[in-house]
Amino acid sequence: TNAPPTGKVQTINSSVVSGYALDPDLGSGAATVNVYVDDQFYATMQANLSNTTQPNHGFSFDLSSLPLASHAITVTVMDDRTSNQQEVVIFDDFINNHQPIGALESVTGTTITGWAQDPDTASSPIPVDIYVDGQFAMTVTADGDRPDLAGTLGSANHGFTATLPTL
Repeated sequence: TNAPPTGKVQTINSSVVSGYALDPDLGSGAATVNVYVDDQFYATMQANLSNTTQPNHGFSFDLSSLPLASHAITVTVMDDRTSNQQEVVIFDDFINNHQPIGALESVTGTTITGWAQDPDTASSPIPVDIYVDGQFAMTVTADGDRPDLAGTLGSANHGFTATLPTL
């Protein structure tokens, strides 16, 4: 029939990516599914697991060994037909293990202060975008010494102070 493969990612988080994939040209045969993490090949498997949507065409990849951070995840299904596009993308997005946290502590007519941390990279400073009236104004790095946060956040280098543009 020379039909392209289809599939769907049904679950994705910091521990697993799973779903189903099938190539109509293979009949009941298992399609090959590839996973790429941060644009690098990660793993491959045959989509032959039990799945409630497509019995015997399920797949499941363990992602728990990935370092804590946000990652670009791409899932493809190999197409058995001869073409210039051997892999058909069925998922291409990002996963965030944890949302960044922070607080805006003070805003005056000239300065803004607060703190921010990404729990996935807890000891590293992170960029903070500042918008004024809905318009991007600047990016600052939350790397200021904040000893008062060390006990709560595990490190003290998450404060920021920025001079605001003329309002």
